[in-house]
Amino acid sequence: MILGLDTSRWEDNPATVETISWKTAKLAGVQFVIMKATEGGTYTDPVFALHKQNLAGILPRGSYHYWRPAISAKVQAAHYFAVAGNLELPPILDVEGFYGDLPIGARLVSAVLEMMAEIDKLFSKPCMLYTAPNIVRSMAITASSPLCKRKLWIANYGVKTPLVSPWVKYTFWQYTDREPAVKYGISEATSVDANWYDGTVDEFNAEFGIGVAVPTPEPEPVPVPEDPGLEPEPVPVAVSGLYTFSKTNYFSRRGGGPLTLPMTRSRGKLGDNISRYPWSILAVILRALNSENKAAVDLISAPDWGPSKGLDGDDIKWIGLLWPGRNIVRVAEIVDGWGRVEGSAMYESGKYNALDHPDKVHKVYDYHATNGWCDRAKPVYVPILGGGWWVDMQNLVSVDSQLPKKVTVTCFPALVIREKPSTSSAIMGRKINMQTMTVLEVVTGIGGLWGRIAEGWVALRYQDKNMTDWKI
Repeated sequence: MILGLDTSRWEDNPATVETISWKTAKLAGVQFVIMKATEGGTYTDPVFALHKQNLAGILPRGSYHYWRPAISAKVQAAHYFAVAGNLELPPILDVEGFYGDLPIGARLVSAVLEMMAEIDKLFSKPCMLYTAPNIVRSMAITASSPLCKRKLWIANYGVKTPLVSPWVKYTFWQYTDREPAVKYGISEATSVDANWYDGTVDEFNAEFGIGVAVPTPEPEPVPVPEDPGLEPEPVPVAVSGLYTFSKTNYFSRRGGGPLTLPMTRSRGKLGDNISRYPWSILAVILRALNSENKAAVDLISAPDWGPSKGLDGDDIKWIGLLWPGRNIVRVAEIVDGWGRVEGSAMYESGKYNALDHPDKVHKVYDYHATNGWCDRAKPVYVPILGGGWWVDMQNLVSVDSQLPKKVTVTCFPALVIREKPSTSSAIMGRKINMQTMTVLEVVTGIGGLWGRIAEGWVALRYQDKNMTDWKI
């Protein structure tokens, strides 16, 4: 058997310079690497392009696409191919069901085969399947199924031999997600997924028509010049419509913790600050959306929002769990001192997350006796579930009004400058730790908030961490 790793954004922070040493990984025995490329119809893993480029000529590369059944198979396949293209290993369809969106039985098998057929039309090698034994059981298939003719990458931890039935054998076996990462030249994660190929190096090369390439020399690092202290001339900023929250106009929760922003869904009566969503209905929706977030469930079960404890009979008076300086809203229009915030339909709320859409989804904070108020990993979905909501503009501070703004890089060792506000965009340069720069424009994007400077775009807040001294 030969060893391989699979990686995604979780092993390498896209907002900083790449820290993975693939040469170290190869010296430690890694013979191939499979990278997450895409998910659904639009998402691209932000480190895929960089890893694809840096692995070339060092180790055989593979890619996988995380399947979302509700999205057109043709759309997903086209997106996957446009991003990944043909690599040394075959394309792989990742069937997991993390979002609870998988069908079962014959419907699941049919949908998976349809998706793989669309991928086959575009790639030069037949698509493989990545899945786990519990998903295989839900398919209820036998060895005669067309699916069993596909190469299998099985995820099965803590066992001596993976469960592959009704397949006769596996091609790849993801045997752990807890392999120590530092051993393989990965410094921005504590662990990494590790895999076995079921065969020898010669069999690996023959099966995929490749050889394990000799690594190319690593280029000498280009020194970053010292900051001369010269700032570019400010240029007019775009009107972003983004606002942060005032530190003086809010109603606090018990213990002085997370804060609430007064909002209303009333249309026409802008002075009426009462939502007409019955709490008996909305509470059930919010509990379901935040089932893994104890702090949110506790808040929903015993609402204490605003001076009237959040309720007026069965109606909600104050809505929105927010933290001044850490959340963003986008105001579409302002009428009589009230700003309209467009909501998302309830069925769409699951596709948003607090990191990539900070202007749509907000986080909840939990109280700890020793650490005080700490933010939770899971977002809380506030009841902005479609239509226009209105917020008192006295509680907001325009982001544009704070620009141009001089900031200092606080992340280490450097902050990447990109051509566009995206972690998959071309790298234009770097700003090293403690170097200053002037932010001319702020937008939301994958990972959080991006700022435009003279040389390109930088992540101001990424994965809920501020990358500069601007606590936006």
